[in-house]
Parts: sequence; structure tokens; C-alpha cells
Amino acid sequence: MSSIKIRLRGHELPKEVFQQEDKGLSYFEVSKTFSVANATRSDVPEQLLELKEEEILQLDFEDNSFWLGDSDSIRQIFSKELKRGATGEEIYLSGEIQTDEQDRSLVQKVAIKAAKVFVKNKLIRPGVGLLAQKAENSGLKFGDKSFEKYGPSVVLSVSESFDLAEADFSRIDPSKKCLLLIHGTGSSSIGSFGEMKGTEEWRKLVDAYGESNILALQHRTLTCSPLQNVLAALESLPSGLTLDLITHSRGGLVGDLLARFADHADGFDDEEMVVFEKNDREADLETIQKITQVLQRKTLKVDRIVRVACPANGTTLASKRLDMFLNVVINLLGVAVGGATNPVFLSMKELVLAAVETKDDVTVLPGLESMNPESPFIRVLNFRGTAKELDSKLIVIAGSSELSVTFKSLAVLAGKFFFRGKNDLVVDTASMEFGAKRKEGNVFLYLEETGKIDHITYFHTERVRKTIQTGLLGKLEEFSGQSRTDGITFLRSGQRGVLGVEGGRYVGTEVSGKRPILILLPGIMGSNLKDKRAKTDSDRLLWINYLRFLKGHLSLLKPSDQDGIEADSLIKTSYKNLGEYLSKTYDVVAFPFDWRLQMEGNAALLNLKIKELLAYNQPIKMVGHSMGGVLTRDFILYHPETYQKLNALPGFKILFLGSPLGGSYRIPYVLFGKDGIIKLLAKIDIRNSPKDLLSVFVNFPGILALLPINKSGKHDFSDRGFWEKLRKASGDDSWPIPTEKDLRHFGEYQKKILTQEKEINYDNIFYIAGQSRSKNSTISDLEIKDGRLVFYATHQGDESVTWESGIPKGILERNHFYYANVTHGGLSTEKKIFGAIEDILTQGQTARLQNSLPKARGDEKDFVAKEEEIFDLTEENTMNTLLGLGTDEDPIPHETPIHVKVSHGDLSYADYPVLAGHFEFDSILTTEKVIDRKLKGELSRLLSLGLYPGPVGTHQIVMSKDVSNSDKSFKGTVVVGMGVPGELTPYQLMVTVSKGISRYLTIRNVREPLEADSGKEPEELKPEDKEVMGISVIALANSFGGFSNESSIRSIILGIQDANRKIRTTYKGRVRVIEEIEIIELFHDRALGILRTVKNLEQDDSREFNISVPNLSLTKKVGRRSRIPFDNTADWWTRIKVTEETQTCGEKEIGKEILMAIATSGAKEKELPLKANIKNIETLLEQMTHRNLYEPEIAKLMFELLIPFGFKEDLKRQTNITWVLDKHTANLPWEMLQEDLNGLPLCIHSGMVRQLATMDFRRTVANVTERKALVVGDPDLKGFMPQLKGAEKEAGLVTDKLKGYGFETQSLIKSSPPDIILKLFTQNYKIIHLAGHGVFSREEGKPSGMVIGNGNFLTTSDIAQMSKVPEFVFVNCCYLGQMDGKAEEENQNRNRLAANIGTQLIEIGVKAVIVAGWAIDDAAAADFCEKFYECLLSGVAFGEATKSARKLIYERYKGRTNTWGAYQCYGDPFFKLEGLNSTVRQGQKFYLLEEVELELFNMIYALESKSISLEDARKTLEILEDAIKQSNLFSEKILEYQAEVYNKLGDYGQAIEYYQKLFNLEKAGFSLRAIEQYCNISCKFWVEEFFKDGKKQSKAIEAITQTIDRLESLKSIGATSERLSLLGSAYKRKLMVLKAADQEEFVSVLRKAANAYYEAARISSFKVAYPINNTVQLGKIIEIITNEKVVTEGKSKLNFARLIQDLEKHLDSKPKEKKDYWDIATEASIALSKVCLESKPKEKSWNELKEAFLKVWEKAGSPSDRKAELEHLEILITGLGMAKSETGKSLWQGLSDLRNSLS
Repeated sequence: MSSIKIRLRGHELPKEVFQQEDKGLSYFEVSKTFSVANATRSDVPEQLLELKEEEILQLDFEDNSFWLGDSDSIRQIFSKELKRGATGEEIYLSGEIQTDEQDRSLVQKVAIKAAKVFVKNKLIRPGVGLLAQKAENSGLKFGDKSFEKYGPSVVLSVSESFDLAEADFSRIDPSKKCLLLIHGTGSSSIGSFGEMKGTEEWRKLVDAYGESNILALQHRTLTCSPLQNVLAALESLPSGLTLDLITHSRGGLVGDLLARFADHADGFDDEEMVVFEKNDREADLETIQKITQVLQRKTLKVDRIVRVACPANGTTLASKRLDMFLNVVINLLGVAVGGATNPVFLSMKELVLAAVETKDDVTVLPGLESMNPESPFIRVLNFRGTAKELDSKLIVIAGSSELSVTFKSLAVLAGKFFFRGKNDLVVDTASMEFGAKRKEGNVFLYLEETGKIDHITYFHTERVRKTIQTGLLGKLEEFSGQSRTDGITFLRSGQRGVLGVEGGRYVGTEVSGKRPILILLPGIMGSNLKDKRAKTDSDRLLWINYLRFLKGHLSLLKPSDQDGIEADSLIKTSYKNLGEYLSKTYDVVAFPFDWRLQMEGNAALLNLKIKELLAYNQPIKMVGHSMGGVLTRDFILYHPETYQKLNALPGFKILFLGSPLGGSYRIPYVLFGKDGIIKLLAKIDIRNSPKDLLSVFVNFPGILALLPINKSGKHDFSDRGFWEKLRKASGDDSWPIPTEKDLRHFGEYQKKILTQEKEINYDNIFYIAGQSRSKNSTISDLEIKDGRLVFYATHQGDESVTWESGIPKGILERNHFYYANVTHGGLSTEKKIFGAIEDILTQGQTARLQNSLPKARGDEKDFVAKEEEIFDLTEENTMNTLLGLGTDEDPIPHETPIHVKVSHGDLSYADYPVLAGHFEFDSILTTEKVIDRKLKGELSRLLSLGLYPGPVGTHQIVMSKDVSNSDKSFKGTVVVGMGVPGELTPYQLMVTVSKGISRYLTIRNVREPLEADSGKEPEELKPEDKEVMGISVIALANSFGGFSNESSIRSIILGIQDANRKIRTTYKGRVRVIEEIEIIELFHDRALGILRTVKNLEQDDSREFNISVPNLSLTKKVGRRSRIPFDNTADWWTRIKVTEETQTCGEKEIGKEILMAIATSGAKEKELPLKANIKNIETLLEQMTHRNLYEPEIAKLMFELLIPFGFKEDLKRQTNITWVLDKHTANLPWEMLQEDLNGLPLCIHSGMVRQLATMDFRRTVANVTERKALVVGDPDLKGFMPQLKGAEKEAGLVTDKLKGYGFETQSLIKSSPPDIILKLFTQNYKIIHLAGHGVFSREEGKPSGMVIGNGNFLTTSDIAQMSKVPEFVFVNCCYLGQMDGKAEEENQNRNRLAANIGTQLIEIGVKAVIVAGWAIDDAAAADFCEKFYECLLSGVAFGEATKSARKLIYERYKGRTNTWGAYQCYGDPFFKLEGLNSTVRQGQKFYLLEEVELELFNMIYALESKSISLEDARKTLEILEDAIKQSNLFSEKILEYQAEVYNKLGDYGQAIEYYQKLFNLEKAGFSLRAIEQYCNISCKFWVEEFFKDGKKQSKAIEAITQTIDRLESLKSIGATSERLSLLGSAYKRKLMVLKAADQEEFVSVLRKAANAYYEAARISSFKVAYPINNTVQLGKIIEIITNEKVVTEGKSKLNFARLIQDLEKHLDSKPKEKKDYWDIATEASIALSKVCLESKPKEKSWNELKEAFLKVWEKAGSPSDRKAELEHLEILITGLGMAKSETGKSLWQGLSDLRNSLS
């Protein structure tokens, strides 16, 4: 590999500093060293170094570990930072490394503190073997003896104080066992076991064995193999010893060999010896022979072995380059030997540097090669089919270090290079418990499960030492680990192993011909294959048969014409549970197939089976798992005729479970021996190497059919030349690849898919995608890079199939895919998704799975794949691995996203309980008021009882079912407290929503169903049994709270997510959480904006929002409205808080300071002090107010003095401002600010209101609901002060204005004090307007307030006594608005009353107040009042109304007055008067056609939703039509909407008049719907005319017949369900005008009506309720009258009960949008159908039917809708009047009574 450039930030260090610790190296030296800083440190210089091919880089980390690597390994470490350019490759060293794991909870970042470059200082150096021997000699010294003279091993004696000496076997006590310590790799006896010295556990071991009987095997772990170590040990040990062993690391391999040879002198059986021979292991064979010879003259027994952290089945660390293994070992050694300058450490470092330079693999050192998982030695040692089982007891101690913080850098690097699973930095935890096979019951396991141990700290850990002590000295049946009976098994919890393996056969059920049929197709390797050539039944099963795998029979799978192998059944483990679950609904046909063979042949067999099943004439469904889905797709392509017949069956559906429909890159990964499956099979079948096995598998045409399809033109796997390139890049030119013939066939197959797959219609086809576990991934791509074959992986797949390659485009486009957090094999075995599978098969959808795929970060999409080593060789794990069944451990952390939908309509029709918010001290207003009405005043009652939320975190839950007489279709509400108005932040909103939703969920406490709860398995629940847990929300705090819609929705969703997580954690997943959020909005433009917001949040890269928004359109609901869209930025009011704070020094008050804080977008708040002299401002204010003139200079000066410099620019940009003031800062003239002498005052170009920052609010506020007003103008002062003509005029103007808008107005002009006081306190008013003189006095005892007589004042004390609080008060009195903070503070200290009327009004709960701050101009005041009231009474919000009024008088009076600034407007800028039914006002002029159209459009839906009374509707329509004439506006839509409004009002004649005007237009632009409605209304009109005057019968019949003809002609354009329903309705109307005596004609028309409705139902696939109910009801009347069954065109009799049953099932499974009256009336209509079908309905049925209609009519429906229902009943009654049967007469009487009670 060529050199690489490295950029970093840091300083180059001088030689005398950086060479110090490496001076002892003989063959390498440091050339340069750099300190390394974080890349963001711009103050540190950038350095560039070029790492040449022969140079070695050392990276030093913050945890004092280091890594030595060449340019190749540096590229691998920093693969994400690697950039390729014209000048070569370059890496920018960011200053840290981090894990690659997807599980971000375990992400570790480690800082790099230095980079050091090594070069060779001598041309010739010893080889790696000699350097390894030198390192061993240095590390294995004992006492004062060098190890140079010793061979592979020497037995030492160990004293209690851990002194080592050559063993004197004469001192051994033969009556006791000996304890032999065997150390680990690169270590020594003291290095491995020295931590036990001095411990209580060591003393007990010494006492038990005796000091003379404790031995240690000091041995070479690098240059000698374990067999050589054992031979030397056996040659030293005396005969007759019984040994117990404690081994560490690689020492466990030596221990296993000792035990093996002790039990079996020949060591290995014949099959195992063949493996040594086939792999040219002459040295091993020779050593085995010598050991056998030694044991012919010696006896030895091994009793117990405590094996700690042994790489018993190899370790991934030893599977790669030697230098990588040694890098880890040397770091651990450095801790053991005590530092970088230790000679032992330096020797090892020299070895690591040499290994980096040579790039040797581990085979150069026999001691390390023995730990390679692919080593023949490891394969033989672990062979499960061996005849050499051991008698010795094995106590395994295993552990892992994923949570350790000691060697973070090693954990990160080992994760990058090696490990995928748990490990202790050197050995895979899964490998530790295998090794030589023991007899049943002889293995015990202790798994150190803290995750904080590493390879060198086991013996430092007390619990491990105690386990060692128990294992050697205790009773093994009481061992703290677990006893097992199945040989070696990797245990995590509980027992598992051979006895738990089910395997077996699944053949489905018999086909009865009476139930729907389901064809279940297995995945690759999911069919049992039987070998007919086998001699016995037990041997006949070839796949999957663990015992035959052990015997090497996998080679028999190679296909041939005479192989005698056939697919017999499905593998029970994978398909039994799913099959049995589905068999409750279906006859399950299991379709096994030989997955080795060509798909065309398998598709032909499937075609024959389907043809056979079609004969049963039953619905058929197909579920294809993995390859079974591919076979299903291929059947569609190869046999389109059969598929067309299948697809035409009612309810036909196909479901793919993780099928690789675009192929899978896992196939080439398998075929090049990289996949764990091949490695596992080669370890089980030791007769065949991976290469041998692949020479069989590569000849499976079925496997080749799963190769990636070349859709992009990137990789053509049908090209033999491409395979040759891959083979060369794999590094083995003899590697088996597919034959030319097989590839040619794959090319034809691939072409068929590429050309024909796009023609597949996916309307009835669905897909469930799985998910890999957190430590696993899915192979996604490959490339030849730098001449090497590189595979890439992703976390966006199920470990076999990526979502990209698996899911076809047609399924994605239809949104027919779902996501389950289970692995590839788990898609057919995981019971928790079985219910979802059945939902999809029956309904074509499910709410139990996520209807979207999780988003991935960029670094999770494609990365270099890490090969997997599988260590668990049990039959159970073999089965799971082959079938793709992941274990429960380490799933991808995943929360099912919350479904979010946005509904456009009235919240009265919300799907779920409505989440609402309430500010402290507020009354029940706006949204809460609507909810309160639905709950019959329950919220108001709770508020009056003090049980209502206010502060953030408080909440109240009210469910409709708990409130008597409430509308039970409205589910209820969750009200959350939002704190003090103006102070709510997004975070607080999130918190309060979280608490409220959490409490709601705990109250509901809907448990995830288990058998104990419901008597059903979870998967047995039908969709209708499973309630969707949802919450309906509106945007909270987006008016008074000052939040934008986006800010509000973000906080609400985050709060709900937080509640879900807390409930899941607290209740351990047993309580259901919110699954769907419905955001409901009345206005169309806002609803669309919210939909865009939630869609953006769904796509947000931060992943903060775990939501799914599957529907890209609004859900329509009753009561929806539209308006002219407006700029949402104008809707935003910025809160600016200005308060006076006391400054203190210690406890001493030193002064006052004014602080100003601006809240931006409801999110952040910044605060600055006001430095100006307030006294100067007050002087200027006094001058300006007394002169009552507008002086821009003073206004500009006010801006400069009152606004801190840091806020000036912010303030200029604000569209609207809310000043939040205390009683001190309210004295300042905020309305008078002007930032530019030539510009406008701020309150003219920006909206501006005030809010009072006080805690003295009345706690319980009783608001007035009546539309009453009080106007007091210029009271009779009897000469006390001059009378005010302006006040008198203003009062008269306001009185007229209020009366004009329907307010009952008490006008007191020139009235006496008694009259004013009497009227004020004896009645309740929504609006109070006061106009007259006002006085303010600072002196105690002198009154402040409105002057109402000679010495009479309306004071703050008077106002405070009001019980019922008005919503709005206007006080137009000079000086009245002035506040003196000190006077108020002193006054409150005595009686808690405010010092002026304006303050007191706010504190007693008035929602909005306007009060004058100084003397005002009379004319300007009158104009202000007129404009303000005109806006407010028309439904304009308070803030906009004040803005419009200010702007009017500013423009009208210019600089002649500053009255526009005198008005201080306190309250919520979004406040609107309650009870205003229309935004249309008398004399209103429209400027836009769209305004008129939308007013009419909204009236249509208001009438339908009953949100407007008939009286108000008619009055509003009258005003609106007058305004239309005045505005001279006209359009086709206006006429069409006018006609529809009159239709809703039941005025059919007027509606027809407007339709006729519409149709007579020269250039018509009306809709076809207008013609349809005209037809419908014409029939209704003539029925009314007939009932008014019976003489018009013939005219009515003629007109209705003409209408029927028109509808028939419309059918020629398109026979829609709507038009056919209207045709049926026209025939019904004709029935109403026919002569009752003419039964034959009546029945004839009745049949025509029923037939029209039936056709309408058929066209809508029997999924629309209206035509089905009419078909059933009219059809039943025909049957009763004629005593004949109603038949369809095909002459088959209609089953009315079945129609209703299927309709109810459909509505339960897929609720329809309730967008109009007829949707809401569906349940009542179904109830009527059921009553008609009963032979003799019971009284209960009639009562329930009546209640159903009354409930619907209470909730929705215009007069026209109600008329239509009664007319329908009249038709049924008329028909039944002709019946002669008792059933008909009974039904006639019941329907007659029902009609009378409803009329």
C-alpha cells in the first residue's frame, strides 16, 4: 500500500522529549512526534506528515494505551475521514476515534493525545520468530533464572508468597491432588495469577492443596503450539498425579489437551487425525505421537479445571494480521509489567513493530495460530462428533468488557478491526465455554455479567476468585454458575441445547373446501430435504440433520438427476407456530420446495398446486417468507394465466416476509466463504473445509437465483468474467465459482425479471421488512478496491435482505410495506407479529406494525462488513443460524413510531380524547369551552371546585363515559396546566404534556393482552378487539402563549414521546402507550401548514421525532372550514417582558433596576438591563401627555432611552409585540416609541398589546355567557366637573354598534350615580364601556376612578366586588390609565386592592381591557371606538382590532393628536368575543371573490355540523347576500354554494332557483356535482310540492321521471357509486308521490330503487354504507310485500344479513373518514337495517334505534338531512302498508311509531 498524508492540529515535539521511553529499542527509532489537539482548535497550528509505506505510526490515547500501525491499518481506523484526491490519499486527524456501532447508547469517543512515527534504524533485523522468542525469554524469567535454556514449557513450584522455582516433585504429598496453574498468551505465571497473592481465596487454596502441591506451567505461548507445551509438561510431570487446573486465556487450550490426553492416551479419534493430515500438520501429528508414547509409561488424571477467559473455540483477534493481535496484548502487558521502560515491555514492542512491518499473519507463530478460529487445531479440539469425551469437570469463567472504561481505546479499535459480539478485549465471550467435549453434566458456567471486566482483571476481581475457590473446593451441584446436561452450550439465561431443538416437520392442514385457503411458502433452507438413498428412517432426513452434518454428509446435497433428494415438509421450528396461528382462519397449505434447484421448475410445481386449490372455489391468500416470496413472484412471471385467475378471487392477497425480490448481496458473501453460516458448517462438518462445502453450494441454481438482480447495471452476476475478477480479488485463484451453464441460466432468469416484473400489479401485494440486531448487519454491496474484494454492509436490513433490494418499487409506491423489529428468520417465528400478518391478509393493512422504515444516519447506511465468527456449535444454534433466527439479545433499540395524522374539521368529531391546555387564573374559554359543552359543563364545575390544572405539570382527565348525559361519541379530554400567561416555554409545554399524557395512560391502564388478561394469546386478538391508543390534539399556546404552530406541535409531540418512554420503562412494556396522534384543525390553510410541519418533523435528520406520517393528505371531518390563507408570521406576537427588580448587596437594598427580556419564537429568552434615568422619561411623558400632541422627536428619544442597545435591532423587526409589564413599568409609554423620525411609531406598523405581570389574579373567575353590554357615557355630574359632549357622543355610537350586533345593551347616558351603581351590580355583562371623566390621586384616602356624580366615583373597591366578570371592558376616561407603583404597593399592603381600575380589571379576570393613559381628543376617541368595535364584534382578534383602530386615527389625524398612543390595551392579542356566530357583518363589503365563496362554503359545513343555529344561519345568509350585491361580485362557485346553503336549510325551491341561474350561464364553469345535486334537490322539491297540494301529483311524477332520465344520462359519462345512489334516491322520491293503492307499480319502482342502490354498492366494492343499507332495507320491504327473494342480475339470491355483517367487519377494520352527515349516520342506518331484518324486533331494538337517530341529530345534520331521513322512513312505512304478513304489519307499526317519535 502506498504512503498516506495525515493532517492534524498540534505541535511537533523536540527529540529529547519524545525519544525518551523508546531508547531501549534495538531495531527501530522515533523520527518525529506530534502532540494532537482537537480539530476545532483554531489556535493550534496545522501539521502535515506523510506516512511512508515503510514507516509505522503510533497513536497515543487519553487512556494511556496506544496503537502501532502502518498506512493500511491507519486507513482502516480512519475510513470515514479518508479522502482521495489527485495528490493521493489524505486523512484529517480529528483528534479522536469513536465506535462504529449502531447502538449509540454505547458510543465511546477516545481522544488522541499524540502521534509518533517509527523507522527502522538497521537494515537487517531478526525475523518475527526470533523476536518473539526474545520477548518470551524476557517475560518468562523466574527467580533469577533466564528462560533461554528452557524449551516449550517447564513445571514450577509456587509458594504461598508466589515465589517460583523449578518443581521438586519429591516434596509432593501423594495423598492430595495437585493444583496446576497455566498462564495465558504473552504472559507468565506471575503475570496471569499474581493478583491472587495475599487474598483470602489464595490462602484457602494453599491450605487445601498444601504449598508443596501447587505447581505452575511456565510455557512459551508465541513460538510453541499448545501440543508442544503439553508434551514438555507431560515429560516433566511424575506419573500417578491427580491434577486440578486453573488456566487463563490460551492456557485453557493447554489444560483441555492435558485433560484429553489424561483420559485418552491417543488424544484424538481417526476422523480428527484425518483433519490434521489433510491440512499438512506434520508437526502436530508428530507431537501427538510423542505424547501418546509418554502416556504409555505414565498415568495422569485431571479432575477439575477452572478455565478462565479461554479462547476455547478460537478468538477473532487471532484471525487477522499478527500485529493487530499483538497490539492488544502489549497494551494489556504494559499494565501487568508496570510500564513502557520495562525490558519485557520493550521486547514485546520490538516484536509488534516487526509484525507491523512484515504484515505477517498469525501462522508465523504456532502459539498464536492455535487460537485462530479457522485453525485445524481449533476445529478438531471442538468437534462435537468426537468419540473422545472427557471425564474431567469443567468450570468455565467467562466475561465481557463492553462497559469497561479502562481500555476504551482498545475497545473502540478492536470493534473496528475484529469483534462484533461481546468480548473481553482478547477473547470472544461466546468462545470461552467450548473446547474439548465433556460427558453430560460435567460442564459448569459462571458468566461475569457486569460487562466491566477485561482480559487481565479476572483474578483481580473478588467474585471471580470466589468462583474459582468454589469450583475447585466446593460441591459442584451448588456451584454459583449453572450445571448443564447437554455438553457445551453458550448460556445467557436458563438451559438450552440439543434437548430444546425442535426441528421437525410441518405439513400444514387438510383442505376442507369450506374455509379460505392460505399457501405458506418457506424461505431458503426452510424446507426439509429427504434423502431416499438412506437406509433407515432416522437417516433419511438430510437437511436439517445435525448428526448427519457431523458425519460429513453435507457434500451429498450437490444436485444431480439421481441424487434421490426431495422436499418433504416445512421446517417445524420456522413455520409451525405461524401455520397453527393462521389455521384458526384458513386451511393452511404448506408448500415445501427444493431450494437447491431452479426457480422455474419450482414455479411449475407451485402452479400445479394452485390450479388444484382453485377447484375448491374458496378465497386464497399466499404468504412467502424469504425465498418463498421470490418463488411466488416467479410463479406470477412464469404462469400469468393462473395468476390472473387467482388475483380475481375476492380478498386475494400476497404477503412477502423479508423476500429478496431484487436479490441479496449475502449470496456472494456466502459463496466467497465470508458468511458465518459457511464457517459454522465447516466447524461442525470437520471432514469438509469451507472451500469443500462451497464447491457444493455454488452448484445450487436455487441459491444463484437469489443473486442481486442487475437493475442498475453495476454488477452482472450472470457474467462468468465478473466472477473470475471477484475470485482473483478474493486472494484464492482456486476458489469455486458457478459454472458457465448455471450462470447462463441465471442470466436468462435475470432478464425475465428485468423485463416483466414492472408489469406486476401490486394492489393486492404487501411486504413486511425485518431488522438486524444491533451488533449485526446486512450485506449490501461489494467492490474490488485496490485489488481486494471488499463487501459492504448496512443496518437497513434484516441480516439477509436489505430493504432497498427486497422491497419492490410498486410496493413502496402504494405504501404496502411494514416494518418489524425482528430478524430475517424471526419474520416467520415471532409471535408478536402474527396478528399483523393476519390483519394484512384480511384487511390489507395493520395498525400493529410501523408503516414506514426507520431512518438511518449516513454512517449506518454502508460500511465495510466485518466477518462474523460463530463459536456456538450446538445443534440449537446451528438450527437458528441456518434459519436466520436471531437471539433475543441485542435487538436494535427501537420504538414504534407514533402515527400522526392531521384532520381538517371540528374538534367535536375528534377520534380520541382531546388534549387541551389551560393557563393559570384563566376561565374556560375557546377550545376548552367547546369541550366543556360536549362534557355538559364538567370542566366548569371542576374549575369552580378548584380541581382544575393551572401550573405547569398539573393536569385533569375527564372521560365522557364518566359524565352523565354527555355525548359519548366525544371521547373526553386531557387538560394540562400551562402556567402563568406569557411565561410558558417550549420545554415547559413538553413537560406538562408529558405529565398529562402519562397520567392519562396510567388511568386507562390498557394492558398488553396476555393469556392471564383476556384468555387469548396476544396474536389471537382481532383488529376490532384491539383499540388504537390515541390522543387528539390542537396546537396549544399558539395564541395567548405566543407559540407558532410549529413550535407548539413540536413540543406536544416531544411530550407525548416522553410520556410513552416513561410508561414503557415504568410498566416494563405491559401498559399500552399512545400509538396515534390526531392533530385537528378547523381551518384548511392552518391544517395544511400543520401537515407540512409534521411531515418535516418526520424527515428531520436529528431523529428527535419518532413519528410516522403515512397519509400525505388531510383527513376530512364534519365542520371543516376554509378561509383566505394569510401570512403566518403576522400571527406571531413577540413577548417582551419589562420588570423592575430590587438590587441588593447582601441583605441590604441598594436600588432598583429595570430588566428587559425578549422571548423569540417562544424558545429562547435573552435579558438586558435598562440603563436610562426613569425620572427624565417621566418628565418628557408629562410634557407630551399634557399637550396631547404627537411629537416625533420625543417618541424617538423615548425609543433611544427605553430600549437597551442590544435590543434595538430586534425590536425594529417585530411584526407584533406583547409587553409583559409589572405595575411599575406599566407607567412607561411603550405605545409612543418611534425608532425613526421619518418613520411610523412602533404601535402603528406593529400590533401592540400589554399584559400585566402580577400574581394577584382572582383564583376563580365566573364569566358572563349572555350577550349583554353596559354603556356608561358622560354621567350627570351636577356641576362637579364639566359635562363631556365627546363622551356622550361616544356612548351613543358604541350603544348603536353593540345593538347592531345583537347585544342586549343597557345604555346609561347622563345617568345618575344610583342608576349606574344599580345597573352595574344587579346584572351581568359581557362588555362594559365607560366614557367620562377620570381622576387619579396619589394621596391616601382620596378616591381614584371614574367620576359618576358630584363627589361620586366608580372606584377600584367597587370593581373588585363584581361577582360575574365581563370579558371586555373599555374605559375611556382621561388620566384613568395612569398607575403609580408605590401608591398601589402601599394600598395593597393594607387591603389587597389595586390602586386603579385598569389594574383591578385585569386582576379580577377580565380578558381584555382598554384604558386611556392620558387626556384624549374627543373626535379621535370616537373614531377609535367605532373602528375597534367594528373589528371586535366581527370576530377579529383583540390585537388586530386595536392595531386597526390605532392605524385609522393615526392616518386620519396625523400629528394633531397622540390619542392613538394613549390607549393602553391589556390582554391576550388572540382574544375574541365568545358567541359571535359569523364573521359577516351588516354593511360589510367584500373585495375578493374567494372571500364570498369561502363564507358560503363554511356555512354549508356549519349547518351540517350544527355549529350554527338555523336562525343565525338565515340571518347571516341574508346579510351575506346583501353584501354580495353591494360588492358586485359574481362567480359560478358563488351560485353553486348559495344553492347548496339553501339545500342544507331545506329551502329546495330557492336552491333550484340558484342552480337554474348557474346552468343558464353562457360560459358555464360549474362542477358535475352541481348537476347531481340539482337532480337530487329537484326530487325533494316535488315531493314537498305534492304533500302541500295533492293535485300536483302528475306534475311531480313527470318532474321526477325527467330527473331519473337525467341521472341515467349522467351514467353514460360514468356509472359512479354516487350517481347510482342518487338514482336510487330519485326512485325513492317517486315512490312517495305514487298512488298507494297501485301495488304493482309501487313494487316495480321499489325494485328499481333497490337495484340502483345495489349497483352503487357493487361499484364501491361493498365498502360504502349508504347504498348497502338502502339495498338491504328496500330489498327486505320487497321480500315482505311479494314474499319473494330479491335476486341480482346473476340470478343469485341476495343475503342481506351477510351484506350487513361484511359491512360492519369492513368498518371495524378500516374506519372511514367521517367527513359528512351520512358518514356519522352510518351506525344508525345499520341499526335500522338490522331491525328490518329481524322477524319480530324487540322493544329494546326499537329504543336503541330511536336513540341512535337522536344521537346523530344532536351531533350533526342540517334540516335537509333530517328531512331525508324521515322521508326514507315514510317510504318504508308506505311499502309495509301493503304487506299482509304478521312480520310486515309488526314492522309497519314499529317504523310508524319511530317516525312519529322522531318527527
